[in-house]
Amino acid sequence: MNRKQRRAAEKQGGLVTPNASPGVQDAFDNAVRRHQAGRVQDAERLYRQVLEIDPRHADSLHLLGVIAAQTGRHDAAVDLIKKAIKVNGNVAPYHFNLGLALMKQERVSEAAACFRRAVGLKPDYPEAYSNLGNAFRKLGQPDEAVACYRRAIDFRPNYLEVYNNLGTILQELGRPNEAIACFHRTIDLDSNASVPYHNLGLALNDLQKFEEAVAAFRGAVARAPGNPSHREGLGDALYQAGHIAEATEHYRTVLAGHNNAAVMLKFCMYQLANVHAGEDDILRRRDAYGRHLADLTSFFAASSLPAAVLAEAIGSAQPFYLPYQGMDDRELQEMYGRLICGVMDRAFGMADIAPPPMASEKVRIGIVSGLYYDHSVWKIPVKGWLSHLDRERFELFAFHTGAKTDDATAEARGLADHFVQGPLSLAQWREAILAKRPHVLIYPEIGMDGMSARLAAMRLAKVQCNALGHPVTSGMPTIDLYLSSDLMEPEDGQRHYSELLVRLPNLSVVCEPKPAPAEAVDRSALGIDGDAVVYWSCQSLFKYLPQYDLVFPRIANAVPNARFLFIANHGAGVTETFRNRLEQAFAANGLSFDRHCTFVERMNWRRFMATARLCDVFLDGIGWSGFNTTTECLSYDLPVVTMPTAFMRGRHSAAVMRMIGVEDTIAHDVDDYVAKAARLGTDPEWRTAIRDKIAANKHRLYGDMTCIRALEDVLDRFARDPSPFPGDSERLR
Repeated sequence: MNRKQRRAAEKQGGLVTPNASPGVQDAFDNAVRRHQAGRVQDAERLYRQVLEIDPRHADSLHLLGVIAAQTGRHDAAVDLIKKAIKVNGNVAPYHFNLGLALMKQERVSEAAACFRRAVGLKPDYPEAYSNLGNAFRKLGQPDEAVACYRRAIDFRPNYLEVYNNLGTILQELGRPNEAIACFHRTIDLDSNASVPYHNLGLALNDLQKFEEAVAAFRGAVARAPGNPSHREGLGDALYQAGHIAEATEHYRTVLAGHNNAAVMLKFCMYQLANVHAGEDDILRRRDAYGRHLADLTSFFAASSLPAAVLAEAIGSAQPFYLPYQGMDDRELQEMYGRLICGVMDRAFGMADIAPPPMASEKVRIGIVSGLYYDHSVWKIPVKGWLSHLDRERFELFAFHTGAKTDDATAEARGLADHFVQGPLSLAQWREAILAKRPHVLIYPEIGMDGMSARLAAMRLAKVQCNALGHPVTSGMPTIDLYLSSDLMEPEDGQRHYSELLVRLPNLSVVCEPKPAPAEAVDRSALGIDGDAVVYWSCQSLFKYLPQYDLVFPRIANAVPNARFLFIANHGAGVTETFRNRLEQAFAANGLSFDRHCTFVERMNWRRFMATARLCDVFLDGIGWSGFNTTTECLSYDLPVVTMPTAFMRGRHSAAVMRMIGVEDTIAHDVDDYVAKAARLGTDPEWRTAIRDKIAANKHRLYGDMTCIRALEDVLDRFARDPSPFPGDSERLR
């Protein structure tokens, strides 16, 4: 074999066996030439002829295995390449191609071992590092995957595929800026490829750079106009950027050409606006959502798509904005809950769940969330559960379905008895949870993390619980208990839930004092006069219902130097719509919006707290009350004006203030809310008295263990009781 043929054989994956007889060598060379020319059947015949003469001809065994893999015969490929390795185990491509064949069989751990052996034999082997990274990704070891991808790039700086894979996993790890750099590099290497533009759009969406994301997705569509996922991504970005009509047209285009479950689901969910122009808009949107939800139910019931495809669509969009309309959502949530639980049942069937624990056995509790990082769901309530549930009675499993990590993730890992982190597929998560045999699963929120919603729609434990991380009923027949706060729930609270309502004592969660950050901010940097009375209105703007817009100008009429401080939302037209509403409300009262209202940019927690310190009064949202924000702002003894409404989500701050015995600023109606806010602005002595009272009493908020002890009793009781819940014999199957 000449040098050119040798290089061709090595490229094909073979390493020429030395000292072969001339006849064997000629037959092998001929086989390689045909293999390189794509004449696979001829090559296979000639490799077999070589093996008839020399059954231990390693290169022929190997390349015959490569052909088997190329033609989909992966069992044969594994067998043949293993025989080659048995003859000569020191050839890196043998191990590499064995790894590829094992990956096709989903034998990922074995494949990873092969790729490791390949790079051990040939340290400058970028393809092996790339595929080792792919294996680590499938094994749920994202950090190791990143390291392998970077190593592959070290040896091949223009490795387009690896840049794209590296960007994708960095995106999954919540590192969008690094991901964007990888996708830009991929585009530089091949500007005609559509997928990097698509992935760039996803990363820009995560950074809430929605207009830039739209441009990226337009790039993907321009390069592959027939790819429905690109057009779907463009529709998502347009929706987030506030271009609803154009987004709708792209969804319609996808649905016209494809039976696309995810787009059908999004088309339904995006009837729910992220901010409303007025009360009529709420009713119109709600009616549209109900009609589309009925259509969605019919679509899923009649769909010929595989059940697994339908299951993957669940969670791609959720009715997140429904509870921000200020109405009773139980009927609509139950309709959606029945739909998605039916899909999961079709896709996976009934699971083999753990029976009730034996008398001497600890109760195994799994807490499933994609928000094991510095997020309000971690702070309230998950951290308290992991920190304080009695380990003599319970064994705790933390299932982190997301990929984002930070110091809070590390803390959670240290607090849990067992910590399992993704990214994993839906099927892998299902198996990972079932493998731990939990008696109880708690979902601290159902409505934000898509994977949590999919898993919650299955019966993976005897007892399954929802909690107040996203304060609305799940509507799912698979969820048994809703863990809530006795202080927050109205007397008729049970009628708002499909789950059995559990009223845990006090706030239902353990709160911790928040240390004051060192960061300094002054009023002048925010464009606020030094003598202004600053009302801190720091909720996300979509939480403010239009029927309560008039409270701001009414307060300003009574407090001429009032200044309302809001936090702007990026994209989707939220800030613009909210601003337009307030401008109209102030104008109707003969006041200047610009004189009384200031929007600051979104900020990290340290700057948020430093800004809160500058304010005089905390104005709680009416209809969607603060909880985490309220408790944090009590660090500075800010008086809290709040008005409890009909649903638990509108009663958080009132519960907090009752917990610490400072009820002076809890209003009983809108007029009283305005009056209390105005008095705090015009009566500095009363404001100081309220501050002093908060300072003296806020210690009552922290370290409350009565809710933990009650939760322990609830979990133990329901986990050990083999009978169904009272009045609900069909709930536990």
